[in-house]
Amino acid sequence: MIVAGKVRKWKGQMVDVNLHRLRTELEASRDYLFAAAGIPQDLFSRQ
Repeated sequence: MIVAGKVRKWKGQMVDVNLHRLRTELEASRDYLFAAAGIPQDLFSRQ
């Protein structure tokens, strides 16, 4: 798969992606947004 002229996926595998770092950054962003909005992270818990 080519995105913006760069190969991003080759033979079913992501290329030049640090999945651990990406997941960490996404989780931090999610945590920040939930906290800023005052939304509990466990949406299915009974409080």
